[in-house]
Amino acid sequence: IDIHQWTEEFIMTNGEDGQIIFYDHGSGEIADYVQIEADSKTISYYHCKKAKKDRASGARLSSIRDVVEQVLRSVSWIADSRLPSEMVRRASETENSHFVVNEEPFQQVKSGFTPMEWEFRVVIVHPGINHTDARESENINTVLLTCLEWLESAGATLQIIGDPDDQVVSN
Repeated sequence: IDIHQWTEEFIMTNGEDGQIIFYDHGSGEIADYVQIEADSKTISYYHCKKAKKDRASGARLSSIRDVVEQVLRSVSWIADSRLPSEMVRRASETENSHFVVNEEPFQQVKSGFTPMEWEFRVVIVHPGINHTDARESENINTVLLTCLEWLESAGATLQIIGDPDDQVVSN
């Protein structure tokens, strides 16, 4: 299954009723998916990377480098009042960006958006990461802890969806 398709299905089944899902894949993206849960005032940024078909999941630095760089570039959108306007701009000006569900309720969120009222979460989705192996790897831990510290200083939490056993680990 395509990693974006899997992530979209995961978000759809694990979010609150009425959630807003925005797909933004391409150059200059905010994140592959932005999930807005208005009832709980939570915005989640999902960054996806596919695993190589011929390699078992594990703890290879090369497997997470790209996705961590993507996460760090999105730090600027955490608690940024321009987020809703940027989503609208990207939906109208870029080929691969669009609302997956609930574009109409987004207008209400957009009109009253005050970032300090929201919780922010960044989710790495990478089936090539095996949680057990990653915990035992000093290099992987260093990279992920650095990423976590950047996110926490920006006011966000970190989640990782890794190996094929569908484990979810929060900080």
